[in-house]
Amino acid sequence: MGLLQPHERHRGRARQARLSSPKAIVVHSLAQAQAALAAAASLGAPLTLLSGPGAASYAGPAWFLEIVRQAQAPHPDVPVTAVLDCADQPGRALAALRLGATHLRLAGHRRARAGIEAIAKVQGAVIDKTRYDTLDLADADDSSAAARAFLIGRP
Repeated sequence: MGLLQPHERHRGRARQARLSSPKAIVVHSLAQAQAALAAAASLGAPLTLLSGPGAASYAGPAWFLEIVRQAQAPHPDVPVTAVLDCADQPGRALAALRLGATHLRLAGHRRARAGIEAIAKVQGAVIDKTRYDTLDLADADDSSAAARAFLIGRP
């Protein structure tokens, strides 16, 4: 066992957790969201889309909600959960809630997070704490092929 390698008895748990985690695809553009939705539609599978880290700050909640809306328009039967990453910016999370976001990620101070979580709950939204098995389409040469392979479980 090397200095930076996990101890033998912990390797199996990490692998098992990865295998049982729900899948989500990280999108950074309309084209990537469209590719992910087309892949899910072709498989008859539900889809979780994640914004890039901190996207609520650099792109804005309206941008993310709109790319999801546009990407989903040709595939209205595909159940989509769209999760907007607000980093540690509670103000961005509040703005997203005002615009109708239903799933947010929020880091930062515990008290601020708890306040936003209470507001979200009243509005029927959630602060998503799920540990996803993710595919980031920023790294993909062919977003459609990568999304399809990921959703069916091929490496």
